[in-house]
Amino acid sequence: MLRSTFQQDVAEPAALLGALEELARSLLAEVRHRDFLIRTVGVMIRFADFETVRRQTTLARPTDDAATVEAALRGCFDRVTLATKVRLVGVRLAGLSHPRRRETHDFRVEEQIPAEAAVLAVSG
Repeated sequence: MLRSTFQQDVAEPAALLGALEELARSLLAEVRHRDFLIRTVGVMIRFADFETVRRQTTLARPTDDAATVEAALRGCFDRVTLATKVRLVGVRLAGLSHPRRRETHDFRVEEQIPAEAAVLAVSG
């Protein structure tokens, strides 16, 4: 989870959503850099009185598409009742999968060990 604490408590929904979207872009860049896909998007809102609420949604399929992640993030944010000012926001991208690495792993499993190496491994 990536979090951001405001210097002053914030009440404007547009400012809160903007901060969440910025955090999501940063996390998504890291996810893409590591060649992962995500399945779950979540937000955390901590109010000025330190009450904390979390909302998350699971996507239909793993993705690294920014528009899909931002739409899910907005959906989570829309389910939060903003009764008071907000002190901190956070974004969580979870349900990571790495399909390319899995494919590579499958190929390695299918490789055959030469008979001499197998005998050495068993007897050594």
